[in-house]
Amino acid sequence: MEELRRGAGPFFRAFCVTLALMGVVLSATLLLSRGQPTQQQVNQNMTVYIPEEQDRMNLLATISETEGSVPQVFVLYGFLPDRGQLALSLLPPKTVLHYWGTTLTLEEAWERGGTAYCAKVAAGGLGITIDHIAQLDAKGLEGIMDEVGLMDYDLPVSLDYPMGDRQVVMSKGNQQLDGRKIADILFYPAYEGGEQERSDRGVMLLCQLMSRLLPSVLEERGDRLVTAFLNNARTDLSFPDYEYSKQAAKFLARQDPTPVTAVYVEGRLSKDYQQFYLTEGCALRLCQMFGGGELPLGASFLESGG
Repeated sequence: MEELRRGAGPFFRAFCVTLALMGVVLSATLLLSRGQPTQQQVNQNMTVYIPEEQDRMNLLATISETEGSVPQVFVLYGFLPDRGQLALSLLPPKTVLHYWGTTLTLEEAWERGGTAYCAKVAAGGLGITIDHIAQLDAKGLEGIMDEVGLMDYDLPVSLDYPMGDRQVVMSKGNQQLDGRKIADILFYPAYEGGEQERSDRGVMLLCQLMSRLLPSVLEERGDRLVTAFLNNARTDLSFPDYEYSKQAAKFLARQDPTPVTAVYVEGRLSKDYQQFYLTEGCALRLCQMFGGGELPLGASFLESGG
């Protein structure tokens, strides 16, 4: 028995030393893992925004000289974060669309039921969804630009033409635009290329403005700009709508190059200048850009190039 005890002593001491060493190693491992998280842990704790189709939103905005007057500008605005795009298109007021078996222009739709009815006609005629509306006049545009500040803009052509009781005169070249000057460029009725050129120049101006404003959503200034818009427009949008979409807006604001995309119209005025007919290719492009699948059955447009 004594020999057995003497033999067990070295074994017991060796076992205790081994156990102690294992404890030291385990403790050190735990301390290191707490002080320096592994890459896997970091990745698990990160929140990454991934836009989805349900984050999309289309808006129709009308802009007129004075509150209650017929709009000179109809803007389709597409918020499409899942496609990495903000799309803008400026439809001529005399654009012909087919809605529930009726053919009418956007001007005629507005006279029947205001901007809300225009949104229904545009949505039905192009096979898209329009979620919200906004109405602006020149004074409201001035109020928004008071918060934005002056905008540098290279005006491609000179403007010199009477509009109402005013003579609009702007020189070709660099301009600093306030709300009144932006309205003058958008409303100008005497472009050589007629309504299609007015649409092209208007959408280019609005895209440049939107590209300038979009990064503001990454700062507190974005909240002030949204508030300025809500205070100066008649719209069914609200600040909670903006809060809901802010993550998607920030996602777009971080895109390089700018995600703001112009969708140009293509079509032809009637001989009496009272109707503007979109080409089928243009109508399909608008449909697909703003989230539609195909043009509505029964809708008729010009053949592209016609």
